Amino acid sequence: MQRLFNYTRFALIGIFIAASNLIANAQGNYDSRYNNSGYNNNNGYNNYDGYNNGNGAYAANYQDFYDGLAPYGQWIYDQQYGYVWLPNVGPDFRPYYTNGYWAMTQYGNTWVSNYTWGWATFHYGRWTFDNYYGWLWIPGSEWAPAWVSWRSNNNYYGWAPMGPGINVNFNLNLIPMDWWVFLSPRYFYQPNFHSYCYNNWANTRNIYYKTSYIHNAYGHHHSSYYTGPRADDYYKTTGHRVSMFDVNNNRSVGPTTIRGNRINIYRPNLGNSNNNNNPNQPSRFERIDRGISRSPQNYGDGMQQAVGRQQILNQPNWNNGNRNNTTEPRNGWNGQNDIQQMQEQRIQQQRQENQQQMQQQRMQEQQMRRDQQMQQQRMQEQQMQRDQQMNQQRIQQQQMQRDQQMNQQRIQQQQREQQMQQQRIQQQRQENQQQMQMQQQREQQQKMQKPQPSEQRSDRPSPSQDENFRGRGRF
Repeated sequence: MQRLFNYTRFALIGIFIAASNLIANAQGNYDSRYNNSGYNNNNGYNNYDGYNNGNGAYAANYQDFYDGLAPYGQWIYDQQYGYVWLPNVGPDFRPYYTNGYWAMTQYGNTWVSNYTWGWATFHYGRWTFDNYYGWLWIPGSEWAPAWVSWRSNNNYYGWAPMGPGINVNFNLNLIPMDWWVFLSPRYFYQPNFHSYCYNNWANTRNIYYKTSYIHNAYGHHHSSYYTGPRADDYYKTTGHRVSMFDVNNNRSVGPTTIRGNRINIYRPNLGNSNNNNNPNQPSRFERIDRGISRSPQNYGDGMQQAVGRQQILNQPNWNNGNRNNTTEPRNGWNGQNDIQQMQEQRIQQQRQENQQQMQQQRMQEQQMRRDQQMQQQRMQEQQMQRDQQMNQQRIQQQQMQRDQQMNQQRIQQQQREQQMQQQRIQQQRQENQQQMQMQQQREQQQKMQKPQPSEQRSDRPSPSQDENFRGRGRF
């Protein structure tokens, strides 16, 4: 009975923890009060999906990582993560931000690093930030164009490193707020995109809550990663086409190079390391007493990393965890002086960031004014075009009216001319008739006046006789 009660209690606790994780994943933002118990050795850091350092039944061969990165930083051994690499970089370093840029390839948005060791740390494993040690890289066996999460809206693109235990659609809410980088999409593929980023905490937080996750993902075998904004999305947002590149495998360890439209990146063969002749561990590393934080920490106060970094990078090299006193200190670190220099650099960097933000604001204001001016010009041009069209239409209408009037006048003139012609014809006929009548009258008169031949006799009475005769006739 007691055993059944224990089983039931454990089952209820498991259901409660699962529900809590689902709620945390649904929130989509980092909560600094998150329980660190979620980061344990059974959660995938040592024995799952590449977060193994030779401890499991199967372990990838990370010797290329151990040997290739050793000249550029310090390998340390942590009880939780195993072998972790601390890069020898300045306090302003940020993965997927410093000394590199984005390019579109057949795998999606690919980070092109200018660091000699960028072939490993930006395409394998995970980055995490610890307030004491700074940025640390945990090796992994799966390759990706970049292990980052993405957010966007119509005005911003944003990305942030995916820390340990964060995968596609899993634990994205664990990414701290100040790991995110945001900028306008039109500057996204520019090599100097850093000049246009919003690094201020308040701006980042404000933009974060105005954006949403980009869930474009690529899955292959046991690996899946986010590809970020698509080329079509970039074109719809900016109106510009993005240049496409092909990722090509380098045959030897070295920096990433670009030749034409090819990006050459070294990809090691991470085979099984269970070989007695292959120790699969760094030749030099340091065992740390203070463990790395199990939960990703805020980047905000980068100066906190100075203590741990100084103690590690200023120590002589360690061989298999044992101090080698004959080794010279690592170049670039000089105790308290370096800390002061880093503080001064941090202050100067903050000033530069403030100046950049002010400059960006001025540029944005200038751009807004230019856009307004261009819009006003376009509106004026459109108004002028409309006025011209209306003037042309009025002119055409007036011309049509004049043409119609002229046509009517011509028709009326033709009608008057026809009437006059008919009148002339009638008048001419009348005149001809009158002439004919007159001619007939003259002919008749002539006929009447002309004597007849039979009346011309010799015995015609004399006028006197005729008078007498006419006289007698009166009585």
